This record gives sequence, C-alpha cells and structure tokens, in this order.
Amino acid sequence: MLQRIKELIKNIREFIWPLLDPLEEHDVLQIGEEDCDWEEEDLDLMLEYANKYYESEEERKKDVESKSTIFIGTFGVTATILIYLSKDLILNNSVIQSPFMIILIFLMTLSIIYLCRAIWFSIKALQRQNYYRLSFPRFMLENNVNKKKRLIVKLYNYSKKNSETINLKVDFMTMAQEYFKRVVVLVSLFSILVLGKYLLSYKTVLNNIFSTLNDITIGQYILSAILGAIVLLYLLIIIIFHKLFKR
Repeated sequence: MLQRIKELIKNIREFIWPLLDPLEEHDVLQIGEEDCDWEEEDLDLMLEYANKYYESEEERKKDVESKSTIFIGTFGVTATILIYLSKDLILNNSVIQSPFMIILIFLMTLSIIYLCRAIWFSIKALQRQNYYRLSFPRFMLENNVNKKKRLIVKLYNYSKKNSETINLKVDFMTMAQEYFKRVVVLVSLFSILVLGKYLLSYKTVLNNIFSTLNDITIGQYILSAILGAIVLLYLLIIIIFHKLFKR
C-alpha cells in the first residue's frame, strides 16, 4: 500500500514537474589493436563501417544542436508573448475582485515557469561537452604499422565516447519538449477559459443564434453526421492528450 502511494506521488510530481533521470554510469567499452581479430581482407569493410558509425554520431549531434537552437528562439518568442499577457492581466484593476482573473494569471505564470525550464534544457543541450574529433594521427606518418587497423580502433573508440555525450544532449532536448508540452496544454486551457468567458458575456447574441438554428429544419441524416463528427472530435482530443503525456 505504501509503495502504491509513493508511486502515485511520484507520478503526480512527474506530471507537474518532470525531472531528468541521471544516466547510468558505466565504463565506455574501448578496444585496442589486439581486439581486432579479423582477416586482412575484411579491413576495408570494417574501416568503412567504423567511418559510417562515426559520421552517424556526428549527424546525430548536429541534429540535436540544430533543434536546440530552433527551440530557444521559439521558446523565447512564446515567453515574451506570455509575459506581455500576464502584465496586462496584473495591471487590470479587476484582478483582485475576480477569481477568474486570478486563475488566468496563475496559468500564465505557470506557463512562463515551464517555458523557462524548456529554455534552460535547450541551452544545456548546446552546452560544451567533452567531445572527441578525429584529427590527423601521428601513426599515419609512421612505417611498419597497420594504419587501417589503427584508424578503425580510433574511429570506434571516439564514436563510443561521443555517444555518451550525445545521449546526454538528447535527454536535455527530451526534457525541453516535455516542459513545452505542458505549456501547450496550459495555453490551450487559458484560451478555452477566455473564450468561454467571452461567449458568456454575449449570452444574448448566442440566444438569438440558437433561436435561429431552432427555426431551421435539420434532416435526420445531417443531424447524425454532426453528432458523429462531434464524437470523433472528442476521440481525437483524447488521443492527442494521451500521446502528449506518454513518456
């Protein structure tokens, strides 16, 4: 029972304030020339494969850093808009007298906090880390050495070391996306509340619209189609929210 309560509390905390799980510490597997136990005719194949592995890690790093840069710009613009809206709400004289306005300010404030976290993790993804690049090794100038085999070892070891760094960058990007998902939900809720308040303010106009609709004869087929579309819309919303918070 106690374990279930702890699990429930953890899930609630994760839903409100997700945390980055630390990577498991383990020694990166490194190889030497003595581990290269293959036939000489396979050297070209192994060299090509090791080079592709190294290049794929390079592309993965560039992709993560490119997304981080785009995210920082997008998050910055979004944060500016939210701060502007919050300022207008706070300066409104009816805030103290209106619980509705207090709820809106709370949603905006929480959205800004989530955005700041998203920007923080995006910056962490761009932060300088230990990264190994292949230069022109000294053994390329030496005689009586198997240059292909040594080059394969270098490419493999560097790729494995870089993979740990890139995985950390990917985790930072994942956290930025998780916090931005919550911003999307809060802003959507904010929009729904504002729209609902606006519609309630024009109840008379809505009553006239509904009266007009009641005077229109709608066929059974059309009515069924409308109801079916509404049900389908709600199902799509449920699916979207399910995928949004699925880790």
